[in-house]
Amino acid sequence: EVSAGFFRSPEFQSRGYFIYRFYSAVGSIPVYEQFTPDFGRVSGFLSDAQLEANKVAFINDFMNRTAFQNKYASTFSNPTLYVDTLLQTVGLPGHPSRIAWINHLTASNTTERRAEVLRALVESQQVYDKFYNEAFVIMQYFGYLRRTADASYLSWINTMNQTNGDYRIMINGLM
Repeated sequence: EVSAGFFRSPEFQSRGYFIYRFYSAVGSIPVYEQFTPDFGRVSGFLSDAQLEANKVAFINDFMNRTAFQNKYASTFSNPTLYVDTLLQTVGLPGHPSRIAWINHLTASNTTERRAEVLRALVESQQVYDKFYNEAFVIMQYFGYLRRTADASYLSWINTMNQTNGDYRIMINGLM
């Protein structure tokens, strides 16, 4: 319960899980060495304004990373292609906000607007729900074992999905 409580805490959800979901936008799962410094950027005793500024700085940095640029730079001039590529990458091609995001970028296709669309996607309920069990499992590796997950994490994700998110089986198995 303590482990699940930590993961479900508002602080971790708005900071750690926030960071985690960005990796889904490039089709990857963060490794421990990637996640730790990214999480550190939005952690600590921060005012709401400081937290927001740190999140915006993280997003801007994330969009300049090689993995993001390699995947999306060729789509920047085409709002529909940018949005559709994001949605395909996270596995949600029918996302209900698709048209709104395309329209938002069509009105003004700037780096700032692309960042707003990316953030809106990763903060959407659909992405939140889709990657919840996966992130829970990966965070157990990071938190308990202080390392990147090995291939067995796939079995634990399946366990979480098959047991409707009953994390006790997985946590007991890891311990």
